[in-house]
Amino acid sequence: MNNNQHIREFLDFYLGRPESKLKCMNTDYAVLITGYWGSGKTHFIRNYLGKDDSEIRNWFTDCKDYCVVYVTLFGVKTREEINQRVFQKICPVLSSEKLENLVGNIPNLAELAGFVVGLVAGTPTIAVASKKYSKIVGNQLKELSQKVVDDLKKTKKEFKKTIIIFDDVERADVPIPELLGYINEYVEHLKIPCILLAEENIWNEAKIKQKNDSTLHSLSSTEEKVVGKRFLIQTTPEEIINAWFPDDVVAENSVDENDKVCPPSHIFGDNVHELLFPHKNMLINIIKASGVNNYRAFKHTLHDLNNFIGFGYCNIPKKYFEKDKDFGKYLLADFLCIQYAKYLDLLKKDFYEIDSHKSTENDGSYKDFKNQFENIDRITSLNYLGDEYKWLPLWKKWLRNGSIDKDEIESKIKDTIWFDRKQDDMLPKLYDWYKLSDVEGEKALLYFKEILDEKKLLDPDAIFSLYYKFYWYAEKGALEETPDEFNKKMNEYLDSIKDNIHYQDFSSFGGMDSYEFMTEAFEKNVSEFRDKLKKIVLARKEFHNVDETNYFNAQMKSENDLTFNLLCKKVENRNSYNLEKIKEKDFVESFVSLKTMERKNRFKAALEGNVYFLSQIPLRG
Repeated sequence: MNNNQHIREFLDFYLGRPESKLKCMNTDYAVLITGYWGSGKTHFIRNYLGKDDSEIRNWFTDCKDYCVVYVTLFGVKTREEINQRVFQKICPVLSSEKLENLVGNIPNLAELAGFVVGLVAGTPTIAVASKKYSKIVGNQLKELSQKVVDDLKKTKKEFKKTIIIFDDVERADVPIPELLGYINEYVEHLKIPCILLAEENIWNEAKIKQKNDSTLHSLSSTEEKVVGKRFLIQTTPEEIINAWFPDDVVAENSVDENDKVCPPSHIFGDNVHELLFPHKNMLINIIKASGVNNYRAFKHTLHDLNNFIGFGYCNIPKKYFEKDKDFGKYLLADFLCIQYAKYLDLLKKDFYEIDSHKSTENDGSYKDFKNQFENIDRITSLNYLGDEYKWLPLWKKWLRNGSIDKDEIESKIKDTIWFDRKQDDMLPKLYDWYKLSDVEGEKALLYFKEILDEKKLLDPDAIFSLYYKFYWYAEKGALEETPDEFNKKMNEYLDSIKDNIHYQDFSSFGGMDSYEFMTEAFEKNVSEFRDKLKKIVLARKEFHNVDETNYFNAQMKSENDLTFNLLCKKVENRNSYNLEKIKEKDFVESFVSLKTMERKNRFKAALEGNVYFLSQIPLRG
């Protein structure tokens, strides 16, 4: 059962809908619906009056069976201002040329807002109007109201009742007893159903504040007289997200059978809908993880996503979302969690000012944020090879400035395991290929083929390790290729990369010789490949005359971020860079010379990935 079904059933009774089992004999009271800020009060009443299957763009004409005068009371200071707002809601219906002169001849028409609404609703209040404004004006008003009804019927085929919705009641700058007295004129004298929407906490605070004010009417007695029923809205994240992202969607600029352009049925635009529709469960989980069901703030967050990706994907090219769905999901989750947390004030001001390393260890607000959303997979939470340290500066810039540098974010996207660093993620999976699911195993095989076709597998130890494992798989019939076909392919691959393969000093660790105990059963078959590989690698030694220390110093001090990041990527993998040959003094001086905390944190994260080097630090003193 819907959490708010009891409210729907009472409104059916209150408005005299056929669905109601009971007939309402009297509507001389208002219904108050409260809820916490952003909890979906307006969304609920919009869906209810639209019968859940049509979007209300114009309250006055689009609600089935009813003419709805929707008025926000935010900031109103006088009864006259409320009258003015009520009348303005009717004005679009009074826009025909036939009514212009008539409207202009009636003085202070805004003050007659209640009477106009009453006349549209069919309430016999013309006598009251005539006494106040003279018989001539009263007759003109009667003529006006009849023309309003006639004009309304042209735009709306049928309507049975007029309803007034007063939203943001708690934010009116009018004492609550006086405001309720104004509303009482509609419900008691004009017999017009009124639905009041208010924020729960502020409404209660306002009541407490005015409770002991002796200059005002008794609030409790006034509320008791005017408000006949009060409900607290309880809208779930599932209801909101499914309403925002329905299964049947009309895309922007689509046309109907008469070649007329149809308005889009979703509210965030084509791009955001396209990106988020497959991840509705993720959106629901983010709201739940926050602990605050503030749908208004989350709606703002989704609109902000439009600015983040840019019009027509101008900030983040669409190809990145299309090429890897996991990347798109994790990036979107990171943005949504951080932006929503900002609206909820879960991220404090100092988040913008602290360096990224300190933020993860010493700053309570960011630590609390991470704990709050720990079950949501995000780029920064997954933290592949120091991704958190790379992305935090970008998020801080976004939260501070509301904009991003497209070149900067594209550079960060490329430097992830889903793109340029894909090998860092996929190679370990290839090593343990037999443990993977069918789907993951197929993806890993496709990646193996990809790096061979593109000649990206250049590390000797990785080449032999994968050769050994997959030759064994071929022997067992797990591959489509026979062992001979696989062996031929890998030998041809060696020939194609012999001038580019990385040099490896096998004396520093076991190298390929460490596999000899593993290859005993296949010695006859694999020894030829292993010997050929070692010969090619040793031939590269004469070209490997770069001074490691000078190279390291140059990369560390480079002003080019891409050059520095390339060094960090090598440091993360001991097989790509031999840190042990860097002199301690040069190593420390180069690290101290780093000018920014972002670089120091990036390099420290790279060191953390080099487990072997860290294990040697105590021995090196």
